[in-house]
Formats: sequence, C-alpha cells, structure tokens
Amino acid sequence: MRAVMNNIDTRRVALVGGGDQIKRLAFAAQDLKEGRRTDHPELAAFESWDDVRDYVDNDSAGSDLAEFVKLIDTY
Repeated sequence: MRAVMNNIDTRRVALVGGGDQIKRLAFAAQDLKEGRRTDHPELAAFESWDDVRDYVDNDSAGSDLAEFVKLIDTY
C-alpha cells in the first residue's frame, strides 16, 4: 500500500486484489478523526483517532494496526 501511495501521482499504479478492505478501514479512520464512532470491526472499540494512536504506541497488541496508523497519518 505504501508503494501505491508513494507513486500514485507520478505513474499509473494498481493494487493487486483490490483495495476494498483498506478503503473501508480508511473511511472508518476518517470517521474517528472527525469525531464520529465507527462500526468497523477493527476500530469499533475506539472513540477517537487519538485513542487508536495511543493503543498502537502503548500496547503491544496494537502492533497489528501500527502500519495502518502510519499510512493514515502520512497520507
């Protein structure tokens, strides 16, 4: 995903297997960032995007979301 995002403005890119799952997760992250709760299973336990960041930064179980958080915060 990072390679797609890094090259999207300079060349034609594709994401093998489609991007529906990551797209739904990104929209859920956007909801949290805008102060809305989400029902996305990966993020439903969080009340805000800051809560997700805190989880990733301070709980070893949050490592599964770490790359996703970096992508959302970067792009």
